[in-house]
Amino acid sequence: MGGVFINYRSNDSRVMGELLDRDLTAAFGREQVFLDCYSIPLGAVWDRELLSRVRGCRVLLVVIDCEWLTLTDPTGLRRIDDPADWIHREIAEAFDAGVRVVPVLVDDTPPPVAGELPVGLRALANCQGMRVRRKHTRQDVDVLIQRLREVEPALGAKPDPVIPTMVSHRGPGTTIQAGRDIRDATVVQEVAPAHPAAGEMDGPPGAAGMSSHTGHGTTFQAGRDIKKVRTGTFLSVPMPRAVRTLVITVLVAVLAAGAVTAVVTWVLPELAPTYKTMFLVDLSATGADPAAVAESRDSLRKVIGNAGDDDAVALRTFGGQCGSAGNTSQVVGFGTGNGTDISAAIDGAAVSGAATLVRGLIGAAEDFNAPFSQNAKQVNRIVVVTRNGIDACDDDVGFVERELRQRLASSGLDVEFRFVGYRLADKDKSVFDRLAAGASAPPPVLAQDPAQLQAALDWIANVEPVLRSARDVVDTLNPVVKKIDTAAQAVVDGRLDVADRTLSAIEPPAADTEFANLESRAKTPDAVEVHRRAAELRDRQQKAVPAVKALLDLARVGKPLGAELTAFRRDADLYNSDVDTLNKLLARMRASGPGGQ
Repeated sequence: MGGVFINYRSNDSRVMGELLDRDLTAAFGREQVFLDCYSIPLGAVWDRELLSRVRGCRVLLVVIDCEWLTLTDPTGLRRIDDPADWIHREIAEAFDAGVRVVPVLVDDTPPPVAGELPVGLRALANCQGMRVRRKHTRQDVDVLIQRLREVEPALGAKPDPVIPTMVSHRGPGTTIQAGRDIRDATVVQEVAPAHPAAGEMDGPPGAAGMSSHTGHGTTFQAGRDIKKVRTGTFLSVPMPRAVRTLVITVLVAVLAAGAVTAVVTWVLPELAPTYKTMFLVDLSATGADPAAVAESRDSLRKVIGNAGDDDAVALRTFGGQCGSAGNTSQVVGFGTGNGTDISAAIDGAAVSGAATLVRGLIGAAEDFNAPFSQNAKQVNRIVVVTRNGIDACDDDVGFVERELRQRLASSGLDVEFRFVGYRLADKDKSVFDRLAAGASAPPPVLAQDPAQLQAALDWIANVEPVLRSARDVVDTLNPVVKKIDTAAQAVVDGRLDVADRTLSAIEPPAADTEFANLESRAKTPDAVEVHRRAAELRDRQQKAVPAVKALLDLARVGKPLGAELTAFRRDADLYNSDVDTLNKLLARMRASGPGGQ
């Protein structure tokens, strides 16, 4: 049997299980991947089949989402604590059979802690896992596939392909040839017409069975070489000139379409912005206290100036006549480095008309559905800043929910909403809450003075992205730290083979993309400090790997670890102290958010 067994619970993690099954099957073949709903044969006794496949597999992937540990049965018992629970049984069976167990953490799900697991599954906390993010599933699963091939090379083996025969045709006409080279062998089948064309030569007796074509026509050839093997299929088709021209045109069109597809699939995503943020701003005359309008504009200018260097920002306003197409408009389109244009547009925009908040929301959603609209690498967002929580023309909140869902679904993009109300009237607050809930957004932030408004916008536009980038950096560093600790302890315990294997598997991550993104946001004192301390952690970590290798070399020749071990432990203490300091800084920044989140 062998292969990969996907262990998942039939809730939200089922989607991730099926995504893993799709991509792993494409990489290793159907016979090498087991997912219960696809892999149990008809008529099989399913419980026997499951346990048999667990015992016979090479790798058990445990899909762990945010509810995996806490999900309960109708009696209130955690399902993972029940020995009869199938997720529990499959993992326990894998450990008993000596199968390699790999936790697959979905999105931000923390790794399982031994003390929170039932006794029979506590070994799961010590198993090296992988994180797969829903927004980056393709990239993360590609890494998982590569790492599975490294630890279980047999997974990469596939059956030899069937070698097709090759047919050559003699006679006038046009020859179209398609072929591929496989396994150092040429298979040729020659089919000669009953009456060879005049002037066509058969060649000397015993000549190889593939001859050249003689006659009028054009030859097209497409092929690829794989392991120095030559096979192919030849077909000669007589064609008038008009048909040949059409064939050439079609081939050119196909190649052009392929080039466009390659650009859209591989090139454009690399050029995509890190964040893509649309600011939707209330410039209606409804409740337009001149001081409040000026304060809103001033706060927006400040936060947009602190946007990341790779962020694409746009500005849309609302306010105008009910039913008019111009009661909301995109003033500045998406672009990087356009903070000056947006600031100027905010200052120059007129205040007029009714509060057309609903049309503004729908227009902002449509901005993400423009032709060739790019998905951000991290987050697409719409930030609503309004002095009115009720639309003066349309109070159908259900309509807004439906329209937003439809427009965002058609764009294929995942868009987050943030709502900020400034000096909102009490009568507006309940409707404003419903709008935010309908857009699946956090509760709105309600600011009553310029300082509160500035803090709310700064949190959404700057602090929140810094915290997300810092988390991405830490997520790349943490797995290496665990391996370094494991290798060092193995040297101290005399398990040199374990230390050697662990060190060989360590690839200190450069995390260049994550650090570049964090550095681009270092425009406030806290953000600068986060970037500096994260960079120090990476430097300490990179120095720790050769230090452990030096300890291993001493242990191999029987020398005392002495001063080298003392120095390593001192550096480890400094690293842990730096981690603690960074965590406290991030916690303080989180506490500055709405509600101290």
